[in-house]
Amino acid sequence: MQKNLSLILIVCILVMLALFVAIKFNPKPIAVNIINNFDECAKSGNAILESYPRQCKTADGRSFTEVINLNNNVNSVPDGSCANKCGDGICQEIVCLTIGCPCAESGALCPEDCQNPNGVKYQSENIKEETADYSLDLEYPVITMVDKNKEIIINKKIKALIDNQILGFKKDMGKKEADMAASFMDSGYEFFLLNENFISLRLALVTYASGAAHPMNYSVTFNYEVDRDKEIFLDELFKPQPNYLPYLADYCQLDLKDKLGADLFSEGLMPEKTNFSLFVLTPESIVFLFDPYQVASYADGPQQSEVFYYQLTDVINDKGAIPRLAGQKNWENIINRY
Repeated sequence: MQKNLSLILIVCILVMLALFVAIKFNPKPIAVNIINNFDECAKSGNAILESYPRQCKTADGRSFTEVINLNNNVNSVPDGSCANKCGDGICQEIVCLTIGCPCAESGALCPEDCQNPNGVKYQSENIKEETADYSLDLEYPVITMVDKNKEIIINKKIKALIDNQILGFKKDMGKKEADMAASFMDSGYEFFLLNENFISLRLALVTYASGAAHPMNYSVTFNYEVDRDKEIFLDELFKPQPNYLPYLADYCQLDLKDKLGADLFSEGLMPEKTNFSLFVLTPESIVFLFDPYQVASYADGPQQSEVFYYQLTDVINDKGAIPRLAGQKNWENIINRY
């Protein structure tokens, strides 16, 4: 009997020893975050380039483009859900098919944009470059207009914006870190105004420095009054008195607080000129752009706040660019609204 108990005890000890060895030395499977498309890339927290269509860039340099249905059938969009952009100088021939996308335009539906002999057109140009340390994949617009002298001047200014970003990137990127992805810079763009009188352009850029924790999104804007051959800066849009900055700070604070709640970084909206220097213009509003970390965390991404002209009639310079781009009749309606 004693022998049997001893034998059972020995067997139990051997079994437990075998289990310990199996657990201790058998490697556990490693969870791998496999990224094969735009959605998987975005869900993994990688940088999103706000181009059209959007692009997602991983830290190891791979890029995934969002798949968008480019079917031009306007009946695929519910009635009233598309945005009427007729009159902005851009012929929206091909549009996305989700709520808020521009309504499709043609010569019959919007002749002022699609059959305007004095209209401004554009096409995309690309800069591609690759070395062991970095890669560039930049897209920017080249404008075509009737007045060729103005066309040359404007295109030089836009190209200079891109060139300056490249110079800054190459200066700051450093050498490729061992066993790390190479540095990269990508860009896309978006027009908010494009006609023979005004241009308002946003360049959306993504940069990554080898060895960094994540890529970085930021914007550069170009606002230009074509007939006056001059860039538009924030100060000249508003009267010297009263101080316009508290107005901007209050409106943007209310708007972004509603979107971000407790995640809003209020210090990024203090009434200081540098906090509102990044903006684009539309016929009805001024849109302020905020790069990651200014008003919210990197995870919350870039933010923007739209302030309508009728909200700022007390401080808008009535001899500045806003009344001209809004149009005289429309501006009279704006100032009489309140």
